Amino acid sequence: MKIDNATKLLLVFYLLMCTVILGCGTTKKAITDIATWSIELKKGGCLDNCISYNIVIRQDGSYLYNGKYNVKYLGDKSGKLGTKKIAVIDGLVTGSNWNSFKSEYGTQAEDSQRKEINYNADRINKKVVYFRMEPQEIKEIEAYLDILIQSDEF
Repeated sequence: MKIDNATKLLLVFYLLMCTVILGCGTTKKAITDIATWSIELKKGGCLDNCISYNIVIRQDGSYLYNGKYNVKYLGDKSGKLGTKKIAVIDGLVTGSNWNSFKSEYGTQAEDSQRKEINYNADRINKKVVYFRMEPQEIKEIEAYLDILIQSDEF
């Protein structure tokens, strides 16, 4: 059986289109399956000498920062964190069981600092307001971010 050139071209075109369609569907699924997150920490003022700032960090390393009081960098700042720093934050953030956290810890007193941490990832959107008695995982995230924003490399 002999196939003419037009039929061969049509067959090649058909196979190429099937490959593209199937390939694109697989690629699209792989991209949407990648978990992405963002973390936001808001530290308000207090009657003592507390540091006060807001920061939002995304999984790709980009950040938006606003230093308010008793911090090395006052005002707005944005940039991209290095891979080592984002790897540490990623470990802290993804290693936490956000669904187990209550929405509030401690009670506001006259001398206490209000802090708020917001975590957003795929199907998890968690806001935690705390004054004291927060889970260890949140303490570790906050401590790392405090060190980060005060460092010369920030």
